[in-house]
Amino acid sequence: NEESVKIFAAVFALNEGSAQSADGFQSRCRDCNQYRRRLLKAIRPVIEEMFLKQDGKCAICQKEISITVGAAAANHAHVDHNATNGQIRDLLCGPCNRGIGIFKDSPELLRAASNYVTKHASNVIQLEKKHG
Repeated sequence: NEESVKIFAAVFALNEGSAQSADGFQSRCRDCNQYRRRLLKAIRPVIEEMFLKQDGKCAICQKEISITVGAAAANHAHVDHNATNGQIRDLLCGPCNRGIGIFKDSPELLRAASNYVTKHASNVIQLEKKHG
């Protein structure tokens, strides 16, 4: 019913069209997201200072990111942190943040992935020459 949708919308954070969320809502509620930011001490002035220091770019890929409330999901800044000690590291774009998370923040796994991609880069070049 319409009242249930209003309550749900008030509690859960909008996801701005994520491919993983057909209904447009995140899987965590606003309070959980805010609680996590409070635990990290990621208050607005800290985020703004990081954003300026990074010249408005992702610390990994240098893609432009935004800290504007309601910014499009495609360029919304993510506060990256060390899951072990809770220390804030930098602001990242969504793909870079998810990428290092998928590799469990492991330098060894990330290096292995880099070596793997580098090893197979010549295959891509050969395919492009054949089909290009």
